[in-house]
Amino acid sequence: MEGYDDDYPTCADTFATLRFYHEACTPDAVTEALGISPSRTQAKGQNTVNGKQVQRRVSGWFLCSRDEVQSKDIRRHIDWILDQVSELRNEFVRLNQEGWRSDISCYWLSHGHGGPMLSPSQMESLAKLNLTCGFDVYFEEDSAEAPAS
Repeated sequence: MEGYDDDYPTCADTFATLRFYHEACTPDAVTEALGISPSRTQAKGQNTVNGKQVQRRVSGWFLCSRDEVQSKDIRRHIDWILDQVSELRNEFVRLNQEGWRSDISCYWLSHGHGGPMLSPSQMESLAKLNLTCGFDVYFEEDSAEAPAS
């Protein structure tokens, strides 16, 4: 795409994650509806995470660009996700009607002035899928460790 910069000068690291959450259903429902294998899932209830027991309040289904896209321009990461799901609007509507909440969450590690951008065509595609797009922004001096994809 014109105007993209894979070496985005103010970005140290970035990736995007399509997320679905539900109070009662299992993540398999999203996999079945979309026909896409997730990067990871979480089941509601007791789970072991890094050797610790945690109580998950909701089920989750996650498709992450972290290991799929090599660029510091978040637009490439969002494009990758949208390429996977842009033709699945009806499935998104059905999942939303079944109580699934969905969004795209972007991790952004900055080392300079200026931040991420979205293109107009991405905003249009996100709107068609009823997806919000949020950013978790960190600064290198914070020494933030990237969250799990």
